Amino acid sequence: YKGVTRNKKRAWTLVKVLTHLCPMTRAEVRAYIILAYREMIDERYTYEDVTSAYDLPASFTPQKLDQLKAFFLGHIYPIPDIREEIDDAFQTLQGYTAQPTQLINLLRDSSSLVFTMGWQLPKILKAGLSALGSFKTATDLEDRLIDKVKEAALDPPYTTSQINHLLAKLPISLIEDFIQDTLKLFKILEDRKLVRRILRVVTTLIDKMKSKPDIYDKTEIRAIELGKDIIYAGDQLFSSLTPHEQQHLFALIAEIERDQIERIFATPSGSTDAEGE
Repeated sequence: YKGVTRNKKRAWTLVKVLTHLCPMTRAEVRAYIILAYREMIDERYTYEDVTSAYDLPASFTPQKLDQLKAFFLGHIYPIPDIREEIDDAFQTLQGYTAQPTQLINLLRDSSSLVFTMGWQLPKILKAGLSALGSFKTATDLEDRLIDKVKEAALDPPYTTSQINHLLAKLPISLIEDFIQDTLKLFKILEDRKLVRRILRVVTTLIDKMKSKPDIYDKTEIRAIELGKDIIYAGDQLFSSLTPHEQQHLFALIAEIERDQIERIFATPSGSTDAEGE
């Protein structure tokens, strides 16, 4: 164990030396910010902390909270390599998110969808696309954090206290937007009927796009598939809960995340204990 710890310390010392010799790119800084933020999520969704601070249904077991945390860390805020793939994919979707007319017209060829969903079809597709907005606001938030990291000349890995310290220097509206977009996804997932319709629409959409390779390239199709995977994983999470737990989950996440904002901005941003070693 001592040997492993010693080697780890040496590795991080080497990282710090190399950082000073070769300044990190923004992508590299972002990766370390993502890792630190994932640690913050892991910390604030521990069963002991949540049950001591919030009112949970008696049936909400540690395993169910672990499922929620796994969804956060696996799909909403995954490791840097996966985040990079998702960010690239949703950059491709930006045009469709703003103007989904082309996708809606593609779906009008599906008589079964038109028959069962009718005029609600555009609304359902837009709901599915808007559910993924948290990735755009996460990127915006990280861009501002990267600037703060470079201003403070911090060495990686960044601690959770350092990230909280830097978050406190940002406009509170930026953090609130990120949390609101995350809650928007959970609000959609809470509507079980809507989620089933979104998944059906998106599955049909993927099939239609694949049938027209001269119009839709693999990058666009992969972007839609990644969006479907996230919504499907969220659907699986909610399906494992009772209706009472489903209703409680949204309120719980909203309360935890808003309390986090209050804690961040209650601590003076000039505190020196967040500057690290």
